[in-house]
Amino acid sequence: MNLAETSDLLALIARYDNRRIDDATVVAWQAVLQDLELPDCQAAVVRHTAGSDAYLKPFHIRQLVKLIRDENRKGQAEPLALPSRFEADEIRDQRIANGVTVLADHWKAPDGPPTDDLHGQALVRARRERGKRPVPGQRGSRVGGKQIKMPKLVPPPWANPDVAEQQAIQLLHESGKACGRRSCLRCQS
Repeated sequence: MNLAETSDLLALIARYDNRRIDDATVVAWQAVLQDLELPDCQAAVVRHTAGSDAYLKPFHIRQLVKLIRDENRKGQAEPLALPSRFEADEIRDQRIANGVTVLADHWKAPDGPPTDDLHGQALVRARRERGKRPVPGQRGSRVGGKQIKMPKLVPPPWANPDVAEQQAIQLLHESGKACGRRSCLRCQS
């Protein structure tokens, strides 16, 4: 759908809900609905306003167009072009080419960039942003091209049983209590 068709669609919607339309609105809606056909969108608008009082958004139109297309597909029986046992190769090749053409016309690809392209752009952006700040827990992260030395993680002192015992003895001595060890000179005096 181009900008003129999107403008016509928004004019139809404005007749139902009295919304204001400007150029920015037309451009924004066209970006979302560019791969849909105008008659399908108009049918979706009519169906939405007949069955809902919710404020119509492009998302609703996309959902309803998909629903309408699915309903239309279910109602139509596809004629089968079964191969004949005595069919010549030229006729079979022509039948296959016709089938490919029908499918290509029926399943049009969107006009926008391919999904892989968008995915690649997102990966490049994520990698670029990730490179600006260090990732916690990752040693040697880069910030602005400079290597950052992350501190080595060491366990806390109380995780070692010997250190924990020494700290407990020190706390007992500071509070004026005996630690109970025979070899302690502070407790014997």
